[in-house]
Amino acid sequence: MNQRSLLTWWLVPYALLPLTAHAQALAVPTQGKPVRVGLIAPLTGGSADFGSSVRLGAELAVKEINESGGLPGRPLELVVRGDTANPDKGRKLSEDLVLKDKVDFTVGFCNTGVAMKSLDVFRHNKHLLMVPCSQGTAVTAEFPPQHGFIFRVALPDHIDARFLINEIVVRRKIRKVAVFAGSTGHGEGGVKDLSAELAKNGLVPVTVIRRPLGAGPLAADMRKARAARAQALVV
Repeated sequence: MNQRSLLTWWLVPYALLPLTAHAQALAVPTQGKPVRVGLIAPLTGGSADFGSSVRLGAELAVKEINESGGLPGRPLELVVRGDTANPDKGRKLSEDLVLKDKVDFTVGFCNTGVAMKSLDVFRHNKHLLMVPCSQGTAVTAEFPPQHGFIFRVALPDHIDARFLINEIVVRRKIRKVAVFAGSTGHGEGGVKDLSAELAKNGLVPVTVIRRPLGAGPLAADMRKARAARAQALVV
């Protein structure tokens, strides 16, 4: 389990806390009936490391809440779906959980591209979604919380970008920065956030190199960054 996966596993119980508080209102009229929590994550494929962490964290949280009595008279029940990091599949699973399975609320998404494809399902159906893993800034920018039903516990990338560029450019006085990013929704969002922070300091990346998921060794891309005279890499 890598560092981000470990952090995700630790954060998921915190994603369930505000959702269980929201579900308290459901407890009185249907005493004893489980509160059904939808869970969408990439359980197989290239992002399965993150998805497995989300599932383990959610299972732990549900176990501990239920062992403590659950909600007043109501246990939690997970309804787990695997999106394989595929945006179209994530959209279909979101529709199924909200409209067919009629779960009470949902914890979901590790991949920004998958989340973005599905957000309006939750917004338009007034269904509460808590994002425990995806860090793309756009996930909670499209529908502001005061006008929507989409919240997060994962740190948005624009905060990471601000910290990194402050460390590199402001503190270390480095002016030539190369950006390596995945050719995914998350990667494109990261390029946008990093470029915006560089622009505040009058800079642009000397090169932006996009890499598909599962790409091989970095040697050729490192040579490109060196040819662009990069003094630092942000990956």
